[in-house]
Amino acid sequence: QRLHEHVTRRVQEPAAQIRLVGETDCMHQEIQTIPLLAQALEGCVDAGIVRDIAGEQQLGPDTFRQWPHPALQRVAQEGECQLGPLRGTGGGNIQSSNDIRNILPLKINIYSGRLDYAQTLKNEVKFEMGLKSSLVKTSNTSDYFNLVDGEWESDSLFSSTFNYSENINAAYVNMNKKFGKWLLQAGLRFENTNYQGIQTASNKKNDSSFNKIYNNLFPTAFISYELNKDNQIALTFGRRIDRPVYTQLNPFISFVDKYTYSTGNPFLQPQYGTNIELSHLYKNIFTTIFNYTVIHNMINETLIHQDSVIIRSVGNIGTRNNFGISESATIPFANWYTGVFFVNVFQNKYNGSVNGYPLDVSQVTVAFNINNQFSFKGGWSAELSGNYTSQSRDEGQAIVLPFGQISAGISKSLLKNKASLKLNVRDIFYSSYAREIQNFQDIQSTLTFKRDSRVLSIAFVYKFGSPIKIKTPTPSATDEQERIKLN
Repeated sequence: QRLHEHVTRRVQEPAAQIRLVGETDCMHQEIQTIPLLAQALEGCVDAGIVRDIAGEQQLGPDTFRQWPHPALQRVAQEGECQLGPLRGTGGGNIQSSNDIRNILPLKINIYSGRLDYAQTLKNEVKFEMGLKSSLVKTSNTSDYFNLVDGEWESDSLFSSTFNYSENINAAYVNMNKKFGKWLLQAGLRFENTNYQGIQTASNKKNDSSFNKIYNNLFPTAFISYELNKDNQIALTFGRRIDRPVYTQLNPFISFVDKYTYSTGNPFLQPQYGTNIELSHLYKNIFTTIFNYTVIHNMINETLIHQDSVIIRSVGNIGTRNNFGISESATIPFANWYTGVFFVNVFQNKYNGSVNGYPLDVSQVTVAFNINNQFSFKGGWSAELSGNYTSQSRDEGQAIVLPFGQISAGISKSLLKNKASLKLNVRDIFYSSYAREIQNFQDIQSTLTFKRDSRVLSIAFVYKFGSPIKIKTPTPSATDEQERIKLN
């Protein structure tokens, strides 16, 4: 369960610049942004006569109806703005305060069971089959409150509940056999999915529900061949499904700031990926991989510019094609030094649409990771690692700028190797943070996401007795648990 309370407070806003045309005695100023209109256009009778000076666009009830703001909804319903007298201070600046409280309790129940069977048949054919069934129920409530005269009052326009249930039934079969230098493996998985959801608004005016049943087949295949003692090649093929994170289906609105809000998408569909991979292994040291992946119905963040607000949501934006080549190696340069290296060059290409706007972009990216491991006399060891990723497009609309980090650690064995003392520093130069450029419609925005990535840790480890080998069963609800993300 999760209980989240969010309070948004906005104080001492600059004046909304408005100009009214027609028979009215209100202030003659320019309108800058529509969100400020609800706070500044107080006491003015006909909202339809307000004009956007920048675009000379008349703003009427139809425009306000698109906004999830109580004041603007009243404008849309009544066709006029009767919110009290116009407030102002010396110099023409209007000061306003909006306090909104949002309480979001979230409850997710997962029930899952699995039955697996494995048997080695004649001619060393390994046969596996199994069944799995899962049931997930989520209960979400969004309670909004407005601060009025020092008291929190419930806002029925925004408050609502959303309940979602999902049942997945699956069956699989898998076989593999080794023929001399050849290894063959093939499998097939069938899935039946049933889900339904219902959103109930507090004002009972905007209730909605949906449900869907669908079936899918997911084949997999693997073939490898040993050319000689130093070289081995392999080819893999697979089709898979990735379902939305449960919170992505939640339709509640969450205000980021005055001009940005985020919301989920209860009509989000799963994405389907097909992957083909050719690999080559040399002396168990160097691994080269060529891969191609196509994802249909790709789930991705969407950014929509509507009037003066940016709406952050999630949708099925279209198709992503990924072409790549990677090289990895573990090289023992000396008894005291081993290097682990990885480099990947790939291209992501997107083709689809977001809110009716075409999306046709691509980006070539280079990423590498280096890990240096050192062993010294006296039980001392050390590690120096780093990674770097060039400009990328992991998200369709967003360009992720280059980033990287360097980490280091040192360790000392103690008490005849029964204990160890470790010191680690992660992201020494505090450079592992994301910067994005988002170009969509007529908007370009830049974002920087910083977190506490630079961390110093000290650990003391002591081993009691001999290691105990415990066989831990694989959880049956692994896929479902991976779809729980709260942020």
